Amino acid sequence: MPKIPEFHGIGVYMYFNDHLPPHVHVTYSGCRARVDLHSGTVLTGALPRPVRRLVKDWISLRRAELQENWELTRAKETPRWIDPL
Repeated sequence: MPKIPEFHGIGVYMYFNDHLPPHVHVTYSGCRARVDLHSGTVLTGALPRPVRRLVKDWISLRRAELQENWELTRAKETPRWIDPL
């Protein structure tokens, strides 16, 4: 599972050939969540409120790059690093 960045202790990952809807996997201090790429909302799992806000802001800034990476990982190709906040 490639990490596509890490910032403020938050790790953001994408699985190869993952299921819909497009999402990222986020880890922070023992917490884990799946976060939607279009809305930035937590689909499953839990994150502290400030971390959810940072992830949502980052997703809104990097949505196009995240969508490109989603397509790469669905095709089992390595995603590109995306700049953190």
